[in-house]
Amino acid sequence: ARLCPTGARPSKSQENAGPSSIIESIRDDDDDKRGPALAWTVWTLIVVAGVALALIRAMAVNLPWHLATARLAQATGHWPAVNTFSYTFPDYPVYQQYPAFQAAMWAIFRAAGWPGLSAATAVGWVAAFLLIVRWAGPLRQGARFHVLWMLALWALQRRMVLRPDMFTMIAFG
Repeated sequence: ARLCPTGARPSKSQENAGPSSIIESIRDDDDDKRGPALAWTVWTLIVVAGVALALIRAMAVNLPWHLATARLAQATGHWPAVNTFSYTFPDYPVYQQYPAFQAAMWAIFRAAGWPGLSAATAVGWVAAFLLIVRWAGPLRQGARFHVLWMLALWALQRRMVLRPDMFTMIAFG
């Protein structure tokens, strides 16, 4: 049996394989020894960083409109068909695009207030990020690219506000 450059003996299935496949299998064996611990450490640090980046105050830019719309829908028993809250276009037709987001945020707001909405922001965006990471491949292999995932998380942080986009990103993941 021939030896690969590292001195390891090939397995029976590798007898006829070239040197690159033997070296690759040795590399995989090394990964099996330290891989799980390293992957858990890397992903724990990335999740902690994700929570730190995503745990921000809920912005009161257009979120109150979403909350008021859900409150009105709950009070009337149906989603509004006209823009009740507009002072520039009152009674203008409104096409509800976000009832799931509005209902979920209204329920969270009623249960936990503004701090609950901040927590929902963190949980939602970290979940979206992890779903996208998992979609990219096995977490253990993805841990090798931890620097790139941190850059992706930092780039995503600019969008981590409580908006309907969060539901879209969770569905995408």
